[in-house]
Amino acid sequence: MISPIPVIIDGTGKDYDKIAKQVQSFKGLGYECSMIFVNTSLDTAQERNQMRQRTLPEKQVAQMWNEVQRNIGKFQSLFGSSDFIIVDNNDAGEDVFAKVWKRIMKLVKKKVSNTIAKRWIAQELEKKKR
Repeated sequence: MISPIPVIIDGTGKDYDKIAKQVQSFKGLGYECSMIFVNTSLDTAQERNQMRQRTLPEKQVAQMWNEVQRNIGKFQSLFGSSDFIIVDNNDAGEDVFAKVWKRIMKLVKKKVSNTIAKRWIAQELEKKKR
């Protein structure tokens, strides 16, 4: 097995089953999986939609926003509380990036728990001894 490289999956979070399948696939390859869930209010989502060059109908934005909101609990269960970060992105005037950076650094420094990854690490360390 070759060393896994970091992978970022970018999506809206409206299709829980798709993301759950991706997580299971990556875990099967030895990856540790976490989620950064960027959340906004419906009003903020509508405002940002209107500022884009290519807009969606308000009703469609509301439907997609509601689908995403219904998935938050599922994502929390899928990733676990220590691997699920919710970022409030409503322009509250706070430095969200500094807050998120601290949480990400904790994730990056966490010991590996995936048994496939642990086995790979042990094999690589054994190779170094030879």
